Amino acid sequence: MKNVLLLLLVPLFFAVTLAQDAPITNREIIALLKEGISEDLILHKIQTSGCKCRTAAMDIMTLKGSGASETLISGMISQGHRTATSPARPRSPQIPQIPQIPNSELEEPTFATVFGGYTYGYTRGDFGGAHWNGWNVATSFAINDWLSIAGDVSGHYLPDFPDPIVCLGCFIRVDSSIYTFAAGPQVSTWDRTRKVRGFGHVMVGGGHRNRHVVEERNGLSIVGFSGEPVTQGIGVSPVLLIGGGLDVGVSKHMALRVFQSDWVHHFGDDRFDMFRLSFGVVGRF
Repeated sequence: MKNVLLLLLVPLFFAVTLAQDAPITNREIIALLKEGISEDLILHKIQTSGCKCRTAAMDIMTLKGSGASETLISGMISQGHRTATSPARPRSPQIPQIPQIPNSELEEPTFATVFGGYTYGYTRGDFGGAHWNGWNVATSFAINDWLSIAGDVSGHYLPDFPDPIVCLGCFIRVDSSIYTFAAGPQVSTWDRTRKVRGFGHVMVGGGHRNRHVVEERNGLSIVGFSGEPVTQGIGVSPVLLIGGGLDVGVSKHMALRVFQSDWVHHFGDDRFDMFRLSFGVVGRF
């Protein structure tokens, strides 16, 4: 009875082996050959499930000794099996996937911007050290996504700036103003949602400085030296403006200029430097 069960179970075991999807091994091939399983069935198993076999010289001799034909051995080799001496192929590293942002959250490309806001200026030069307040207006027109042509106009004012001219029993009060206008290339970089933009620019242009002179004598204001206020135009001088800033979008067509910082150098006989800090509202179109 025991022998009969073995005769029934052994073919069943090999039938299950052939039906499994796992790659077949040398030991399983040898066992199938000894049980008289057709090489065609073994080759079909190798082709469908793969062959996790060893094909070193000693392994091939063992297979031939078990009755394996050259056809079967060639089929094992052609399946790209792993040999006994071949190192395991390293697994390729997993590249993290960058989450995609829905198109509805992406802002449309900006062709033009218009900025307006407050500006603070600090000058050094023939002023010594002076603090100015004023306005700043700027615009830009895009050539492509990162390059644009920009223009900048500003006005700064300094009331009651004391002039070094002093006379007997009087002193001179000077109200000063500085206007600059410049244009040049501007480069920008955007975040992935196109809401935040950093930019930098280099511009050239001109600057004009005015002084409104008033004489005061013994606390009584006497306008000018001839009874009238005297406005002196210092003239237009070349200007170099270098700076940049950061815009943060609050809607599709509006952003806040968190800051714009510029260095403005006025050339000429009346040369001086102004360090300028501006912030305000930006329209995007």
